[in-house]
Amino acid sequence: MGGHIVRGDSVGGFRHRARILATMGTALAVAVSLLTVGVPLSARADSPAIATITGTVTAETGGAPLTFPLITLYMQSGTTWKFYDYTSGGRDGTYQFQNVPVGTYTLEFSPEHGDDFVTEWWNDEPTDTAANPIAVTTATTTVTADAALATGATISGTITSPATSTFTLVPDMELLKSDGKGGWLDAGLWAYPAQDGSGRFSIVGVPAGDYTVYYGDDASQSDIAPLYYQQGTSGTPSEWAASSISVAAQQTLTGIDATFEHGVSVTGKVTDYWGNPLSNVTVSLGRAVEVAGQTQWQVWSVKTDSSGTFSDTRLPAGTWALEYTKSGYATIDYPVGGGFDLEAGKQKAFPTMKLYRTLVAATPGVSGTVAMGFTLTAKPGTWTSGTSLSYAWYADGAYISGSSGPTHAKFTLTYAQKDKRISVKVTGTKTGYAKVSRLSGLTAKVALTSAPTIVGMPRVGSTLGAHPWMWTSGTTFAYRWYAGGIAITGATHSSFRLTSAQWGKTITVKVTGSKSGYMTISRMSVPTPKVT
Repeated sequence: MGGHIVRGDSVGGFRHRARILATMGTALAVAVSLLTVGVPLSARADSPAIATITGTVTAETGGAPLTFPLITLYMQSGTTWKFYDYTSGGRDGTYQFQNVPVGTYTLEFSPEHGDDFVTEWWNDEPTDTAANPIAVTTATTTVTADAALATGATISGTITSPATSTFTLVPDMELLKSDGKGGWLDAGLWAYPAQDGSGRFSIVGVPAGDYTVYYGDDASQSDIAPLYYQQGTSGTPSEWAASSISVAAQQTLTGIDATFEHGVSVTGKVTDYWGNPLSNVTVSLGRAVEVAGQTQWQVWSVKTDSSGTFSDTRLPAGTWALEYTKSGYATIDYPVGGGFDLEAGKQKAFPTMKLYRTLVAATPGVSGTVAMGFTLTAKPGTWTSGTSLSYAWYADGAYISGSSGPTHAKFTLTYAQKDKRISVKVTGTKTGYAKVSRLSGLTAKVALTSAPTIVGMPRVGSTLGAHPWMWTSGTTFAYRWYAGGIAITGATHSSFRLTSAQWGKTITVKVTGSKSGYMTISRMSVPTPKVT
């Protein structure tokens, strides 16, 4: 799958399904915790108790009280609302938060699941961003906040199960709302089909908007592939191909149907290099989906257990690929360079996959004078202890023939590399680890340089001249003269007149060449005989 796996909130329906179940599980855990522990607001000691917020939740049409509505209290935190507490209204729709500290609050009013009313925020607002604040000050004693919930729309349809199924089906329908960008978000509404075996379902309390429906199966060992609503078909396994359902306020929509198919059953195993099973490996199964003429991957991820095995029984038919990932190990795609087809109701056992550990590998560097005739040295950096390293040299990205191997940490530049940039690739290998290659950055261009010569007789009163000889065309030169290896003050020109101060000493000249794109290089002449 490589870089084509779609991740995050925009992944396929399978991962979306996992998010929904996780959200439901969290909500259930909170509810159980509060029911069993029962810590009231009045027992909190984080701020002084001040006021009571109370009210009644009724139906907007007719004014009848809602039974057991859920009221959630949020406290302002910066520019957002932070969950503070919640309570359930009684049979008469009344609720009460006691001993509310000083602060700014808002409320969310939700009907009991299955009631045909639309959730709203204080005061009669559709979202938390539009919610009105409730100020509690030291002077506040009681705040009355009533709510009248509007009747919502209804989306209904029929789920048809396969003619035969190994397991008892527990289908559920979950409503997804459009994110306005071609994707879908959890709308927080769901339904189970009627208990009469007809497969009929109704999702109620739907606000006006654009939606689609996700059809899944909650049976723990289900072999049913999940679907999205697609108009005129039995459903689609791709959320990108799902049809949008436009819902008006209090509208009743019917015929939002789907027909389940048996899923594909897949199994596999993952080990390390030595055959030991690897647990907690993420196996990402990606189904190829064409979106706007491009292939995207709808992803469903499973984990290997303590025996290194993984399985799933509800994958839809299609063209698939696998990716195996685990921290500390190299990621592997299967198959390399292509996908494989899975047929509905069939089984697929994948070959045992062997994962190799990941080497600690550094980006190498190159040291040395970047000029013809000089030797460059690869600086590999720090690698995993025990790693065997091999080297290969490149000029302007092209491999230099004969420059690779474990003994080629050094490379002497020749005329063939003139005016080219040099890089080195270091490859590390170690038993049980995935081979890794790292490429250095490019050096400056390879320069042509020569050691300068001194022209003239080394006698007091005579003038010596420096001749740079052959350098890269366009090079700018600087000069420095030396007597007995010590720089002569002020002697920085291409010629120098000898004085008695240099008597009995040898003379040398250093020529420094510079040019844009090339390394600044200094070359020293051969010493003259002693000055007479």
